[in-house]
Amino acid sequence: MNSFAFLTYMLVTTFTRGPNNMMAMSNGLHDGFQKSIRFLLGIFVGFFFVMILYGITEFSSFIIPFYQDIATLTLYSIVLAVIEFMATACWAAFGVIFRTVFSKYSTIIIVSPGLLLIYSAIAGFCLLDIDYSFIV
Repeated sequence: MNSFAFLTYMLVTTFTRGPNNMMAMSNGLHDGFQKSIRFLLGIFVGFFFVMILYGITEFSSFIIPFYQDIATLTLYSIVLAVIEFMATACWAAFGVIFRTVFSKYSTIIIVSPGLLLIYSAIAGFCLLDIDYSFIV
């Protein structure tokens, strides 16, 4: 088994942005890390059960060609669920970190994207070369 490819795949798929990670970050942002633990444990349990049907990619590509016994498959399910727990815990911690940044710079953080959106809309409109003669 190519362990490096397997670990690379797992780290990329679990630590990138997704619904669990965004909700974990939101919980960390609003409730702090300690109060987010119950949510993280719920994701851990849910992900463990998903890892039993997750075989389409990881199991079929990395594990089943080399191991078929139930004990090994269960062990890999636990390992993958622990990796997912660590990923969502990191996102919850990011939420806690961002909470301090948001409280300090909330006006800038809220207003800046809106101004950039308005600017990009105006700039995009000004760059358009539209012939309006078809309207007449």
